[in-house]
Amino acid sequence: MEANSIIDKANGWLGRVTSLVDGGEPFKLNILLGSPQDERLKSAFVKAQNIMHKMQCEHDFIKEDEAEEFAEKFRIEIEAHKG
Repeated sequence: MEANSIIDKANGWLGRVTSLVDGGEPFKLNILLGSPQDERLKSAFVKAQNIMHKMQCEHDFIKEDEAEEFAEKFRIEIEAHKG
């Protein structure tokens, strides 16, 4: 992966979310983020996060090492609403 690709993905998601927000229905977006292994891409990753923080909806970033815990909490939440 290249730095420009990381930034482009963030901008793409910002655009998609902006379109969804314009639809008028409130929502929360949970985003799983995988930090790049290549140290040279870390600054692009931080820039991408800063771009995505501009999303005009409630959002939460979940790091890779938090994914399993998040999935379990989300499963419990879904089960609670099925009832």
